[in-house]
Amino acid sequence: MSLEWGKFRDGFDELTAEMNQNQEEYDSTTRNINEEITSINDQKTRHMEVLANTISSINADTEEMNEKDQQERDLTHEFDTTCAVFREKITEILYTKICAVRKVRNELLVFSIKTPPSNISDCDFTDWHSKTGECIADNGDVILCDDTCPRQDPYKCGGSETMKRDIVVVPDSSGMKCPKLEREKKCRQKKCPIDCLMSAWSGWSKCTKDCESGVETKTRSVLTKPKNGGMGCDSVQEERPCNTGSCDRDCTLLDWGDWSPCSMACGGGDKSRTRKVLVPIRGQGKCPKKTSPERLEDGKCNTQPCAGDEICVAKQDLVIALDGSGSLKEKGFKILQTFAANLTLRYEPKYWGTEAMKIGVSLFGNGHLLTLEDGTTTIQPAVDLQGLTYDFAEVRTKIEKAKWQRGFTNMAQGLTTADTILAQGGRADAQSAVLVISDGKYSFKYQTAEKVQELKDKNIMIFMAPVSDGGGGELEELKKWASQPWHTNYERIPGLAALRYNMDIYSQKLLEKFCSDSISPSLRRAEDNLRQYILAREDGWPNWNCAGRTLLGPKTSKDDCAEKVRGLKQLSFAFGKGEAKGKCYAEKILVDQDYYDTYRINQTDPKCPRGGKCDDNKMYDTYIINPKTVDSSE
Repeated sequence: MSLEWGKFRDGFDELTAEMNQNQEEYDSTTRNINEEITSINDQKTRHMEVLANTISSINADTEEMNEKDQQERDLTHEFDTTCAVFREKITEILYTKICAVRKVRNELLVFSIKTPPSNISDCDFTDWHSKTGECIADNGDVILCDDTCPRQDPYKCGGSETMKRDIVVVPDSSGMKCPKLEREKKCRQKKCPIDCLMSAWSGWSKCTKDCESGVETKTRSVLTKPKNGGMGCDSVQEERPCNTGSCDRDCTLLDWGDWSPCSMACGGGDKSRTRKVLVPIRGQGKCPKKTSPERLEDGKCNTQPCAGDEICVAKQDLVIALDGSGSLKEKGFKILQTFAANLTLRYEPKYWGTEAMKIGVSLFGNGHLLTLEDGTTTIQPAVDLQGLTYDFAEVRTKIEKAKWQRGFTNMAQGLTTADTILAQGGRADAQSAVLVISDGKYSFKYQTAEKVQELKDKNIMIFMAPVSDGGGGELEELKKWASQPWHTNYERIPGLAALRYNMDIYSQKLLEKFCSDSISPSLRRAEDNLRQYILAREDGWPNWNCAGRTLLGPKTSKDDCAEKVRGLKQLSFAFGKGEAKGKCYAEKILVDQDYYDTYRINQTDPKCPRGGKCDDNKMYDTYIINPKTVDSSE
């Protein structure tokens, strides 16, 4: 019944997810359209402001022009009227008074012996011109304009200017005398001009196109309009081209990332590293696919043959998700329980003085419905049996004391609890992983698949170890849910009977596939017996309170470094790796035979003899030499 109910629930969840996805797409499209409308409205508003300023300027200029036209007509009429009067007076003076007088005079003196007309020299003079070129106000200041003009009394505004005329011909005693050569006249009887005043330019707007010639604009506004012939306004908007480059741009890749953990503990596993995109493509640019050799590099790792007694020393945070559902029956749960407890014996929390595994346990299979306050139902969460810890004895105790849950298989809740355990106690520099040990059944396919993808998105490895007699659709789904490639992260155990009588075999299989770094104690001891030195500290060396060190120069191998140190009658050395590869240091650690024999058997966490400690250093490993080999060389 729980399986059938799970199918109906999966269908409901799938339809709900599809509706939510459609709603999200609709909302996203609506947001994009609204953003475009907002952008267009902003542009429209800016252009409307420019248009309004322009129309306002045109109206003001037109109004001022009309006023000036009227003033011009009035002044022209007044000028023409006044000039007509003056012309009449000038004509009368020149031709009636002066010219007539001169003509009469000349006619009378034609026959004069003493002063004939040829002996008479009249005064001749230039036209009026400014004496200093300056217009002086009543207070004595030089002015160029007067904003108090015009007034009803024209002599009350403006300034005065001294005009003069020069004598061209000096008159003789008989000629006409020169008139007055200087006079005052009103000047600068006009309002002062007001120049246009504009605001500072705004910043450049966003380019209208990302590539292939967009346009940036900046604007400013008119603060003071020009008047009285002042300097006019310049443009209120400027444009310049931008992003003139081609829209076609190839992507730019980062350097290679770190190698992934090995997919197998021994027997030849795979590792990979990738290059991420730093700058994405644009237009018709090109970028290698994620699976191309330019972005994905594969390599072999842990190629040594499996000896059968491997222990896992990987730096990994592992949560065992243990199935306790009713479909197992109590007897089946006891088998899985025993297997999970025994499996922890193959893992080491620390080795060579370096932190390795942390293990936690999530117990699922306790599925049943819980009624919430609003009347809706939900599925009971899985049991957080044990948080991540280095105390594997405590982990085994918790597993052995666990009870059969006899509920439906709430695997999704088991993965959720595992995720919580990793979030609460996981290490940033360790691989996070979940190992699912179950009978291969599940109640809610959709929920479980959704949670699996969520874990994968967090780069959490998922290992599947179903205990099942045969194949089927459920096992195919487990293969999909296992991290890819599935064949290194999925191991089917052929039934509870096979597991009950062959736990060591299947523990070894799971260790080989799901551990990224392992050692074989038997092979390690054989190698140590051959070399007569052992690894005491991985990724570190003793601090100065424990031992001093002397650089012996580059060596081609650890064996060469060991022989050089033996020649100096010392019993420890550090050998470089990575960027320090080949560097050899002799270390003065006090090593006696008991110390060496103790850690030759158990290399979990060798201690410095004098109470010092080791410092972390990923570029060096520290080794201790069998004292017997140094004594025999003397």
